[in-house]
Amino acid sequence: MIMIEDELKNEEYKNTKEILRYFIGSLILMILSNRLLYNGASPFLVGRTLLNLSLPADELFPLLPWTILFYFGCFFWWVYIYWLFSKRGGAAADRFFGANILGKLFCFAIYIILPTTIDRPTAEVKDFFSWQLAFLYAVDKPIKLFPSLHCFLGWICFVCIRGDRSVPFGTRLLSFVMAVLVSISTLTTKQHVLVDLLGGALLAELCWAISRIPAVGQAYHRLIGWLLGLFPRKTE
Repeated sequence: MIMIEDELKNEEYKNTKEILRYFIGSLILMILSNRLLYNGASPFLVGRTLLNLSLPADELFPLLPWTILFYFGCFFWWVYIYWLFSKRGGAAADRFFGANILGKLFCFAIYIILPTTIDRPTAEVKDFFSWQLAFLYAVDKPIKLFPSLHCFLGWICFVCIRGDRSVPFGTRLLSFVMAVLVSISTLTTKQHVLVDLLGGALLAELCWAISRIPAVGQAYHRLIGWLLGLFPRKTE
């Protein structure tokens, strides 16, 4: 009996290790793809005329520095969704992460074809939130705005579980709330305008629909396989 229990525990440990490998590898790919998206598109925008897609309706959203809590805090929720799909594994995980990569490829192309900008206010440092806002303005130039990558990521982390009854209703509801709060925060931190928000949400819907095509998940499967192959498993 003891030997059987030990074998089961050892097998569970191996499965957990595989989940962690997939999760960490996918997290690395998500971060790298973000950096490549922003840094890779920048050289194509030098000397270009940048369009301002602001609408009169954007004036309805005041500058609220405290909403940067949602703008920055959403990363923790996204990591949780990454972990949720990593635990599932298989085609479901590959589809989810493949849709993420696909969306960033679309963003890369749109940023080059339709370069945009925004008129941001001066961030006056008065408290912790305004200090965080000033930091954001310093490290993130007001370019490459349409569609909003924040809104895309927030919305796709909702649509991927929206109709999935295997996910607790509370998790699905919270994911929707987070997607909405993140989207609003892009407006109240004056990082984006309404058109950027809508573009990000629509792109998420489009990429999730396209990801039904098996080739999307299969492409990601090969990509994550290549990355994990660089760090082979240790034999015991």
